[in-house]
Amino acid sequence: MLGILAASEKELQPLLDVMEVQETRNKSMLTFYRGEVNDSELVCVFSGVCKVNAALACQLMLDEFKPTSVIVVGVAGAISESLDILDTVLASQLSYHDVDKTILTEYHPWMETHFFNVNEELSQEIYEASESKYPLYKGLIVTGEQFIDHEGRDQIVATYHPLAVDMETAAVAHVCYVNDVPFAAIRTISDTPFKSGNRVFNDNLITASERAVAVLLNYIKSLAQK
Repeated sequence: MLGILAASEKELQPLLDVMEVQETRNKSMLTFYRGEVNDSELVCVFSGVCKVNAALACQLMLDEFKPTSVIVVGVAGAISESLDILDTVLASQLSYHDVDKTILTEYHPWMETHFFNVNEELSQEIYEASESKYPLYKGLIVTGEQFIDHEGRDQIVATYHPLAVDMETAAVAHVCYVNDVPFAAIRTISDTPFKSGNRVFNDNLITASERAVAVLLNYIKSLAQK
């Protein structure tokens, strides 16, 4: 069973539109949907924005449904100037941009580095299923609790040099790390350093969400061919 997590209902809806939902389960003010797409069994949830909501939803999903892997799907803001709206980033690593780097190495979970790695095999399979159809990029995504303005962007670039930024993915990677569950992330760009602000984000949210889910669905379809 695949576990799919999105931040918002709009980011998850393109998947729900094609999913044969067999069960809905309410837990801790969240709704989990279990069903099938192309004969693959899925459980999915939209967590709400920000790190704690995403971590809570992911841990509940793991406890209640025991998915064999977790994939985050949705939108992100571009940090790299090389990305354009509707480009899609497959995370290679994740990091918090608003947490001291020693928190993860000096305290639980006592990591060797402050970066979380995705499952390389899972991420590569997602990439190979969609690389000929959509602009895909692999790289670092950073996560924090706020939308990023130009001043904040400059600081993140200087420290991390990521491709994109969001408000949930590193938290999900964190939960998957401590539970030893394979993890990947698909984030389509909704706004860029040159095209930014709430209006741009809202104008592109649905289309970018559809693109991210399309990449996910290509991966799911590829599973049926194995």
